[in-house]
Amino acid sequence: MRIPRFWQKAGQPVQTAQGATWRLEAWGWSDESEAAAAALARERLQAQAEAIAAGRGQRERYLYHDRPLREEVLERPLPGALITRNGYGARILNAAQVAFVDVDVDLPAGEPGFFGKLFGARSLQEALDEQLELLRLALEGIASARVYRTRAGLRLLLTDRLYVPNDPETLSLLEALGSDPLYRTLCREQECFRARLTPKPWRCAQPVFPSRWPYFDPEKVRRWVERYERACARLAATEYLATVGGDAVHPAVRPVLELHDRLSGAASGLPLA
Repeated sequence: MRIPRFWQKAGQPVQTAQGATWRLEAWGWSDESEAAAAALARERLQAQAEAIAAGRGQRERYLYHDRPLREEVLERPLPGALITRNGYGARILNAAQVAFVDVDVDLPAGEPGFFGKLFGARSLQEALDEQLELLRLALEGIASARVYRTRAGLRLLLTDRLYVPNDPETLSLLEALGSDPLYRTLCREQECFRARLTPKPWRCAQPVFPSRWPYFDPEKVRRWVERYERACARLAATEYLATVGGDAVHPAVRPVLELHDRLSGAASGLPLA
């Protein structure tokens, strides 16, 4: 997993080939020390400045394949598993070899009314049953999975074995299951799988997360987190639905599965957010 402990930022003005002045910033990272992170930041800044002065390149932008994940590590609960806080403040489970697959599907918001039923609109349960049957067919003889409902669709936790995130076979399976292309890029480049454990802040009436890691105003972040965590206590990120493709659970998967279910509220019965 590419989630370094230390981050440092370097900045300087630079003149473009067209005569404009830009303020450049670049991040450096390291698992060893702040000094090593600062040295990499200066090195990346210099390379960026030279490229822009020569008329090529752009200001640094955050992309999954561009650098490691810049997130606060909250906890290291298990070997091969980290819990981080992402860019909008939610807690994220990062797993080195336990595969999570989120799939966006079009589920009804509620039960159809009289006219909806008259014109053949599906109920939520009918839509879920249809999706589960499609997943059973897709996974038959290939993999076992626990299926969860999320606010935007479904999540699969593949249980039968461990998976290598950047292996072509793994990525092909994720694609076949309907995983988002950007998520597949993240798995490949960051060498991990990710699952959101807590609601998105705007779904529980919370303001925008005030900072990105490393935090420049830790006290402001602390106050935000306290409010957010109180709101999260009334909501869940997942709801367990069914097991498909067989009920095999690899011994190394089970503790991650149990951690995910407990922290995402899979059996809590709380509203999804």
